[in-house]
Amino acid sequence: MTAENLSASAGMRNLRGGKLTARACEGRLSVTYCFSPRMKLVLAILLTPSLLLAVDFDREIRPLLQERCIECHGEKKQKGELRLDAKVHAFKGGHDGPAILAGKSDASPLFQRVTSTDEDEKMPPKGDPLTAAQISLIREWINSGAQWPENATDKAALTDKRLQHWSVQPIKVASA
Repeated sequence: MTAENLSASAGMRNLRGGKLTARACEGRLSVTYCFSPRMKLVLAILLTPSLLLAVDFDREIRPLLQERCIECHGEKKQKGELRLDAKVHAFKGGHDGPAILAGKSDASPLFQRVTSTDEDEKMPPKGDPLTAAQISLIREWINSGAQWPENATDKAALTDKRLQHWSVQPIKVASA
């Protein structure tokens, strides 16, 4: 089929708001379809990773951290000085630095630990290892930016509880 035949059969007409063109150049047939602005928008929406498809931290990651990590990395106990019970602590990290590097799962110590095969490094150290689905969720969450919406626990963790103790409160003079 020649470019003229293809153009004639397509009628060089708009297809779904776009335009089909054909031309022959040095014995080769080139067919191009120009999308309409509306179609470009639809394709951009469909081909862009959607926030609707992103990992839901509160539904999938927070429960996983609470179930498998908080026993050793929570408010009462912090192995390696790492807490994973509140956003401020989790992103600060432990004695080895930040455990979560947003957008970089392979460089994130948290991900490296849950995927490690080294008995001294792997997390969690006791019980069954995380399932492939759980590891995949953590990878996707970190790679998509490690969004951690703050809840009441996260906000409370911003307050140093030691500063609430009566001994560090200003002295109040009773009026007579």
